[in-house]
Amino acid sequence: MDIVMLSRLQFATATMFHFLFVPLTLGLSVLMAVMETKYALIGGLLFVLLFLFHGAIWLAIKTEGNLHKRARSTAIWLWPFILICAVLFLGASWPYTKLFDNFIKHPVLFLEILLIVSALFASRIFIKRKNYFKAWFTSSVTIVGAVFFGIIGLYPNILPSNLNADFNVTAFNSSSSPLTFQVWTYNLFKGKITEEDLSYEEAY
Repeated sequence: MDIVMLSRLQFATATMFHFLFVPLTLGLSVLMAVMETKYALIGGLLFVLLFLFHGAIWLAIKTEGNLHKRARSTAIWLWPFILICAVLFLGASWPYTKLFDNFIKHPVLFLEILLIVSALFASRIFIKRKNYFKAWFTSSVTIVGAVFFGIIGLYPNILPSNLNADFNVTAFNSSSSPLTFQVWTYNLFKGKITEEDLSYEEAY
């Protein structure tokens, strides 16, 4: 094998690795971003599907004819995906967050999760029975319950810190002090009461 052929092989090998590893690296960066944020992505997808489902039921209530049928079909089609996302979200909440800590300390709170699941299944049953208002109501319960799952799990934290628990923003250290209301009250009643103020019936 002469020097020219070796040079060609070297160039071909270098070119091959350049074409291979650049897209591979870019692809891995996307994969890493997805892996690092998969819990947030699952939660975001769950709420998007919940609101699409909720809106489809409302559209079924308010419309007739072909649009009504399409809204009903959309709600039925979305429901299994919501169930899958809900299972994934609850399952991922255990290893990736501390949302279950309060539930474990107070087991009665698991009734809130049971309420969410029951409302989700009830909404599908009511759609099948064409009782759309009850389906919409149970869908509302599911959404509100999902929000309160996060609130109950985080309490008393509002914004937990990844650095130190002392840096957490809680319901207590972020609330206004009594002085805030006192200052507002003094500011409201700082002026004199005039004859014009007393002329209103509400003044008596």
